[in-house]
Amino acid sequence: MTSAEEIKTQANKLYYEKQFQEAIAKYEEAAALDPTNMIYYSNIGACYYEMKDYHKALEVCNKAIEIGSDNRADFKLKAKAFQRIGNSYYKLNDLENAIEYYNKSLVEEHNKQTYDLLKTAQRDLEDKKKNEYVNPELSDAARLEGNEHFKKGDFPAAVKSYTEAIKRNPTDKVPYTNRATAYLKLGEIPDAIKDCDKAIELDDKYVKAYIKKAHAHYICKDYAKALETYEKAKVIEPNSQEIESGLQQTVQKIEQGQDEETVKRNIENNPELIQILQDPMMQTVLQDIQQNNRDAIKTHFADPEIRKKLDKLVAAGFIRTK
Repeated sequence: MTSAEEIKTQANKLYYEKQFQEAIAKYEEAAALDPTNMIYYSNIGACYYEMKDYHKALEVCNKAIEIGSDNRADFKLKAKAFQRIGNSYYKLNDLENAIEYYNKSLVEEHNKQTYDLLKTAQRDLEDKKKNEYVNPELSDAARLEGNEHFKKGDFPAAVKSYTEAIKRNPTDKVPYTNRATAYLKLGEIPDAIKDCDKAIELDDKYVKAYIKKAHAHYICKDYAKALETYEKAKVIEPNSQEIESGLQQTVQKIEQGQDEETVKRNIENNPELIQILQDPMMQTVLQDIQQNNRDAIKTHFADPEIRKKLDKLVAAGFIRTK
């Protein structure tokens, strides 16, 4: 008489040949001979999964778990069945249940593949919830509510309303700049700059975000970045009086000179400036400037690349023009 394990071997061969119906028949035959072994039902579940009959895969794999629990099955077998249940729920877009069963699988066995599947399902669920929350009309309402709070000087409440507007419509650039304005009022400069960057990411021609970002840099005395950002805005709107005024104000501050602590902070927070100062060629240039080597200085300023780097150092306050 053929044993259950021998029949399983035949079924496995059919499975790998993608003859799933025939494999199911063989696994059922093996299960009839050894009804206390969960692996036959787990493998039947695998066949239904490959046939994209996920509801049937769930039914059979749950039966496999039940048999395994009653007969103290190896934890690895139970982990595999739980994972397959999770996979079936994932295919059915039931992400909550998929996550639940991936966690059950991990309780039985810590498996990297299951862990990766869990993380994917968690990310997908988060994205799904975000997408379900999107509502442009409610976003506009929250933004207008934020504007009212802002007018009243209640900037924390304005931030809260603008945040809700962003959640309701994360692709709308406007509430990001609105929230940046409120952050500036609260002195939260890094958050303001981050929101401006997001608005620019959504629309790289959105001048208002550039102006707001430049102003944020100006407030924290990072005049080099303020100047650079205003110049980017001017390329988009060359005739803007607001941009021109910001540029002039920033240049005046640069010409007035900056205290040593501010210059140090500006350089430490700007990887590009650090790289310029570490460049052996620029170290030679700076030495010539320090020694007032006029001929060398004239040659350096005639080089467009060196002039560009020197202008950045001037804007950061490292080099004084007066």
